[in-house]
Amino acid sequence: MGAWVMEGGGVEGLRVSTNVSIPVPGKGEVRVKVMAAGLNYQDIRRAKSSTVPLPAAVGLDGAGVIDCIGEGCDRALPVGTKVYFTCDTTKPYGTLAEYTVVPVERVFIMQENVSFTLAASLPTAGWAAYLAVHHRMRVQKGKTIYITGGAGGVGGFATNLSSTAGLTVITSCSAYNTTYAKELGAAHVLDYTSDKVKEEVMAITGGKGVDYVLDVVGTESVNSNIELLAQGGHICTTNGIVNHTDDLFHKGISVHYLNLEGLLTSPHQAQEVKILADTVMHLTSIGQLKPNVGEVGKWQNAREALQTLASRHVQGKLVINIEPLHMERDWQRKLSNAKSYTVTDRESLKAMLKKCNLEASAAAMNMCDKTVKVVQTKDNLVKCSHAGVTCWIPEQAVTEVQGEASPSPTAPSTAADIPTDSEAERPSSAQDFSPRPVPTEAVLEPVVPTAQHTVVDQGQPSVPQPVKEQPQQVIQPPQAPVQQVSPVPAVQPVQVPQPTAERPVQQPVQQYYSVPVPAQHPPSAQAPQAQQPQYQQPPQPSKGGYYIPPQYLKHVEDQKLEEQRRLSQSKY
Repeated sequence: MGAWVMEGGGVEGLRVSTNVSIPVPGKGEVRVKVMAAGLNYQDIRRAKSSTVPLPAAVGLDGAGVIDCIGEGCDRALPVGTKVYFTCDTTKPYGTLAEYTVVPVERVFIMQENVSFTLAASLPTAGWAAYLAVHHRMRVQKGKTIYITGGAGGVGGFATNLSSTAGLTVITSCSAYNTTYAKELGAAHVLDYTSDKVKEEVMAITGGKGVDYVLDVVGTESVNSNIELLAQGGHICTTNGIVNHTDDLFHKGISVHYLNLEGLLTSPHQAQEVKILADTVMHLTSIGQLKPNVGEVGKWQNAREALQTLASRHVQGKLVINIEPLHMERDWQRKLSNAKSYTVTDRESLKAMLKKCNLEASAAAMNMCDKTVKVVQTKDNLVKCSHAGVTCWIPEQAVTEVQGEASPSPTAPSTAADIPTDSEAERPSSAQDFSPRPVPTEAVLEPVVPTAQHTVVDQGQPSVPQPVKEQPQQVIQPPQAPVQQVSPVPAVQPVQVPQPTAERPVQQPVQQYYSVPVPAQHPPSAQAPQAQQPQYQQPPQPSKGGYYIPPQYLKHVEDQKLEEQRRLSQSKY
């Protein structure tokens, strides 16, 4: 598979490897086919000083489809479930890869009306913002709050949550992000470079000061912002230490520290984290939490996107769209098997061409209701050939002819190269990993935030080139393979075929994850897909749990019954 690998040297040292072994989930882990990856400042810090053995994949937040389940998973998450998640920072797996392995307690079900791109933006920033606003400071309607970086990741989500809760939001950001911050719900937007922020805040509040402050910048910023608080105010910091002075005691200031990673790694907080994740997903689904995806980037531009994020002059969350990479690989498998396809009828084809801003040419119309060959793919289009004539049509207009020989389910997918914009960018061998040239085109495409529930993915795949399989070698698995989970309803688990002379277990030459990798399972494209579990609203938390607005609650007994039903239909 392909992955962005860090080998030291910070973001500049990241490079794409096409020879990474598909990881196998261990006990209490699941493997996810990654469709989108959300970028965070933690990714930059991890690339500079990684605590895991190198080389390793980069990226923490992501969304995708469960592809394989390890032993000991006590949650009903069958293969094919759409999930969003955050990776374990102590492991060498990351989300800037086609597949990744995640602890099952960090994986949560997605709502059907939420896209992969939007879901990948939620974990770190969305969860932290909700914790700060509704759990740490427990904001009240009618109060005022000052938020630093109100157009960024955590700050943007916090601005939206505070505005929805009925607070007057004052925020600071770059001048060119003023409109974006107001769209998220800010009533007053200040220029963070101005030296009169305190005077402006006091003027807005009539000299009283704000009731709450959320600081996401650092120690110097959080200590200067204490002066903005009213008597009995609250201040929460995600990235700094407060200097405890007499002024804090005199004004009765409550100080709150927020460390999301500490919460995720606590062995006693798994249920509370699940309530948090389900609540944020539910708010996003019903439109109470607006999309905060500022830009969507392509797979090959991930390094440039991280460099943009390091400048701290970004709008909303940066997300890398990986779904086109899987689509291109699926088409490559189809082209390699010389499949035949049938083109739809004339009226349907005309409508599809019009939607894609393409002309209904005579060549395209002559292919209607005929059997054609697909010779090339680009973005969401396919180049079809019939009777010596070729033309481009939307991929939705072609249907595979049934009854032809299907590819072997054990055919390995790890040797295929990642599609690139030119043949010169592809390594000539498994050991050739020279850095690729930096693209001269725009790195990211803007996405305008709206109040709708979904976000249209903007990343598009590059033009695929003919693929040459990498040299393979037969490797005997060092341990028993992990069993694949059966779809719902549960049946006897499918055993992974053992290596034989006719069907050897093949693995790529180069292995980049620094953990033993036993025999690989076939990708989910060959595995039977289970029905998507129905999302459940978050239950009422126990005493001491997170505060959840009453209008978003569902009775806890319904949640327990649903979990019992899922467990009864799953092997694990």
